[in-house]
Amino acid sequence: MAWSCPECSRSHELPHKKCTCGYAYYEILGVKNDTPPDSVEKTYHYLLKVWKKSADEQDPHVGSRAVARLKKINDAHAVFLQITGSTRKGARDSTTVKFAVIGGIGLIMFVSIAFFLFSPSGKGSVPSVTDTVPTQMTSPEKTVPSLPAPPSQEQPDTLQTQAASVDDRPDMYAEKTSDWAIESVKKSHALGRIATVDLLVNKWMNESSGKLSPLGWAAKKMDESIFLVSFTATDGITPKGFYFDINAETGEIRNVAGYPDLQQKYGVTIK
Repeated sequence: MAWSCPECSRSHELPHKKCTCGYAYYEILGVKNDTPPDSVEKTYHYLLKVWKKSADEQDPHVGSRAVARLKKINDAHAVFLQITGSTRKGARDSTTVKFAVIGGIGLIMFVSIAFFLFSPSGKGSVPSVTDTVPTQMTSPEKTVPSLPAPPSQEQPDTLQTQAASVDDRPDMYAEKTSDWAIESVKKSHALGRIATVDLLVNKWMNESSGKLSPLGWAAKKMDESIFLVSFTATDGITPKGFYFDINAETGEIRNVAGYPDLQQKYGVTIK
């Protein structure tokens, strides 16, 4: 399926997943190049939720950055649909053909049996129903095993505030950028088991409405493997907020508030 690169506008007739300029939709979406289409769709819709929430921020800088990111995500999804459209349609067509063949075979068998039973040569020799139908077929409930009950979809009441996510662990296959570090922290449970960091931070800001102005999310690379991620707000004098570090090699996320040595190392004062 032909597709056009959003970065360099180069057209591709074959369904290569990466442009010669280096652009790849799966890197923008933070998935692997062989991720199943259904998983790509789930990841795409999750990213939309996260970044749309950021786009609604009152801070103009945060909002504009989120809008730009949403455009990149939508462009990447459009490329994904262009590349995989024919393949997915082919799979549906293949399934349709398969059912058509099975149906055709069944019809032929039915016609053959009916011809045999009602033809002149077959009359008078038609065995009784009780003789032709095996005994076990008269009580299918005894021979057809029942399907196992589906797992319960109910969740404990305390988890109803959790944000929907594909996985609350960092995607270690994605490019390790500042955006990756921020999104990994936001969907983690580094502040508690009940809700994600993003939900708890938003709750904190709602409770501080009128008292604090958000400065927003930020990430700084401290060394080859560590990012320092923060969300801060200010009362006009002193910035306050949350600080985390995330290891790009292992995906480990730590709440700096619980580590005095990390506060000293990063020069962070928790208020």
